[in-house]
Amino acid sequence: MRVNLCISLAFALLPGALCASDLPADPPAAALSAGAAGVLPPAFDLARHGEAPFLEQRAALQAAFAGAQAETQKAAALLDLAEFFMAQAMVPEGRSILSGLDGLPLAPDAAARREAIALGLDLLDPLGGSLTGAAHGRLDDSWAGWADRPLFLALARIRRGDLPGAAPHLEGALERLEAYPASFEAAVLPGLLEAAVETQHWQLARDLTARFAAHPELRDGSAYHFLLGRAAQAGGELVAAFDSYARVAAGSDQWAQRARLTLVRLGQQTDTLSDEDARALLAQARRIWRGDALALQTLLALAEVDIALGDTVAALEVLAEITASFPDSPAAAAAREQAQDLLNAYYERAAAGETPLAELMEGHLRISLDYRFAPGFDALAEMFARRFLAAGASDVAAGEYGAIHDYLAVSRDLGLQEVAPARLDELRLKQAEALLTGGQHEAAAAVLARGIDTDRTALHDRLNLLRAQLFDATGEHGQVLQTQVLRPSEDYLRIKAEAHFAREDWAAAKAAYARLWHRQGDGLRFADAIRLVLAAHRAGDEEMTLALAKAFPELTDIPQWSEIAGSLMQEAPAVLPLREETARARVEEARKTLERLRAVDTASN
Repeated sequence: MRVNLCISLAFALLPGALCASDLPADPPAAALSAGAAGVLPPAFDLARHGEAPFLEQRAALQAAFAGAQAETQKAAALLDLAEFFMAQAMVPEGRSILSGLDGLPLAPDAAARREAIALGLDLLDPLGGSLTGAAHGRLDDSWAGWADRPLFLALARIRRGDLPGAAPHLEGALERLEAYPASFEAAVLPGLLEAAVETQHWQLARDLTARFAAHPELRDGSAYHFLLGRAAQAGGELVAAFDSYARVAAGSDQWAQRARLTLVRLGQQTDTLSDEDARALLAQARRIWRGDALALQTLLALAEVDIALGDTVAALEVLAEITASFPDSPAAAAAREQAQDLLNAYYERAAAGETPLAELMEGHLRISLDYRFAPGFDALAEMFARRFLAAGASDVAAGEYGAIHDYLAVSRDLGLQEVAPARLDELRLKQAEALLTGGQHEAAAAVLARGIDTDRTALHDRLNLLRAQLFDATGEHGQVLQTQVLRPSEDYLRIKAEAHFAREDWAAAKAAYARLWHRQGDGLRFADAIRLVLAAHRAGDEEMTLALAKAFPELTDIPQWSEIAGSLMQEAPAVLPLREETARARVEEARKTLERLRAVDTASN
């Protein structure tokens, strides 16, 4: 029922009618009759289809089908109609009619004829596409005696881009064109002429050029002048070639696009076109033409020029378009590898400080539009965040850490890549850290309130460190003391000690700072040493106070030192005189040390 409806529509509508279900370009091999394998198709005599007006011939062929009774008669009528559409180079209509043969029994000669018509429609298809199916294999092998084989072989090689492979068949193709009508000839002449020019078969090229005169749409068309340019270029007449290409380049068909690309290549080869001008022309050509092999050539040429100009960001944008528009092509695979190399180099330069921040910001934003979901881009984006964090732009860094986290989470949820929960937790903590660095306490609190999803001790300790830093920065010393970590870092110990000191819990402050001193030794920050000596003194631990005075002689320059020294001497009369002398000696030693070491870090008081 579907087949009959489709055929009826093809008859009823103007040329161009096609059922959606008939859109695939190549008939499946299973649909071709195995009985045709050893039978040659009949020679095409398509010239007869150009003798009468189009509508008149189509009506006659439709009437023949409508009057057919037996299935063999219906099949023959459909073959005639499909052949008629092939003669007119009407590919969708011909394929639609051929689909009506599905399920009908075909004799071997009829099956071979069907395969030949299907092959002809494939070779005429202006949209290109792969050449598959049983007929293509038999064209190379078992159809050696078929009269139309030279023409179809030449067209098949041209379709593959194998112009040298088409050359041996050009002479036979030219002879066979006598059996084809003007519409078919006009469709194949440009390709045949190009093969003759590219392989320098000049006599054949002249003979083929002469046939252009019979076709108004060809004799002064873009294909004709483009191929004249190719012939001139092959002969070393570059000025004439340039004039021909320039005449064509203003058009909008495939020959115009080819002319634009050829002009760029010719200018680059002759050093008459700068890379900047080449990029401008290719960028224009990119906007004009999209979606096919010519568009791919345009993008590849543009990426090459962008790289030559050192514009990594622009090149990455073009490479991204190649992978998106032609995802399964070899060019896309190469583009992905090239893009990865460019990305690595770009962010390594950024991390080394070789890229100005404003330029890096703009470049990263453009790159991110295409590569956020690319595997490994998160690590590169972190290099961007670290660069801005180091430069003091903590808000930019925090925003980037948040973006990396969100895109990785989405990528995981969509099944695009595996992302460990710990990775997301790390990014959340880095975002909070950047926010704290920039004093954005409310935003940091919101991030930290979310917590983490993994049970790793290191991550939980880091989370609690950041919480302690937040509480310390906002003066919530009691909240600082509520936090706990299993493996406290020096920063965490200092924050806790400062909280005890702020609450005037001198014994706890002394113990916390002493733990930090024990870990850092002589590397203890002077500000921490001051607080430790004050906490020790106020907690009544004069032994530690004196020990600190020896370890850090500059402590005797702090304003509180007189008070501390006085208390040490006031203690002495209650014990042996020697102790008083000892205390005085220690204080005097400290004062002498003070005279020798006057450089005090006042900023740490």
